Amino acid sequence: MIRGFNATQSPQTSTNMDARWSEAITTGMSVGRIQVDWSELEPQAGQYDKQFLDAALAAMQADGLQVFVLLSTIDSEGFTLPPDLVDPASSQLLANGMALDDPVILDRFRNLLDWVVPMIVSRGGWVLSVGNEPGNMLADNPSAEQGFVNFLAAARTHAHTINPNLAITMTLAQGWVEKGSNSHLAFLAQSDVASFNYYAADSDFFFDNNPATVNQEIDQMLNVAGDKLLILQELGAAGGYESKPSRMNATLAGQQQFFETVFAKMQSEPGFRVAVVFQLVDWDPVLVDTLFTQPLMNEGVPQGFIDRLAESLETTGLIRYADGSSRPAWDSFIQWIVRFNDP
Repeated sequence: MIRGFNATQSPQTSTNMDARWSEAITTGMSVGRIQVDWSELEPQAGQYDKQFLDAALAAMQADGLQVFVLLSTIDSEGFTLPPDLVDPASSQLLANGMALDDPVILDRFRNLLDWVVPMIVSRGGWVLSVGNEPGNMLADNPSAEQGFVNFLAAARTHAHTINPNLAITMTLAQGWVEKGSNSHLAFLAQSDVASFNYYAADSDFFFDNNPATVNQEIDQMLNVAGDKLLILQELGAAGGYESKPSRMNATLAGQQQFFETVFAKMQSEPGFRVAVVFQLVDWDPVLVDTLFTQPLMNEGVPQGFIDRLAESLETTGLIRYADGSSRPAWDSFIQWIVRFNDP
């Protein structure tokens, strides 16, 4: 699992977060995940911040975790490249009209990989994803697809010259598989493992934990993965508001059942190897309002959609933001770690 993205929380919540993290480690949790943007590692052209990534990797290594690294160049709705490579007017455009496979960008990313790959491997890392949910951007600009695929292919080729044992991929949204397009296949063809984000919600953020649906959707991911291992970079389900009606029809029991269904499927499918729960603690409601609610309202997005998205983030944790108390899904998470470690 990942801990979360909040800058602050109450002392009680922080204490409980640390306790639950330690409990998971002691029980046998074996995989950690780090997320960092290219722009964070190269804030200016040719100037690298190596300490940030190494410290994060060292912390995972100290906990005995094998690390999945998401080094995003694309993050769902925009580019996360160094500022000089992105159009200052829009994060969805690159500077000077470049495509993602422009030689300038490829050379810069190869230079980054020259030190990133050895660092990841030395700290026990085993997979590197070089982008997150490219399908969201391609929905608005399908002509950019080949450039995205070429970028992934070039990154994979260069990384393998440095260390052939580090798996390279680009993480896709599970919903992309169901949209009737075969675009995701081009990305999977250039990946060493099939990495997806998977949530118990439809595209309108209505909760859906039907076991038949969950099993069918996992089967779809396994199907397109072929002989490549399936990894869920993000696996999440909202618990729903408890002090007022849920706008997305989420419940504590539904959240727990979703994880139970996914983990049971994982146990029965050897090709389904890793799931990273998203996430330990809920998002801070103030952070949700700043990053999502207000910007979406300014864009004229329907209020119902905004409300459901906010609820999904504010109740997505295995423990609660307000006090760090555990939801029922926490018990299932721990119990399944025990089962997966039972010889």
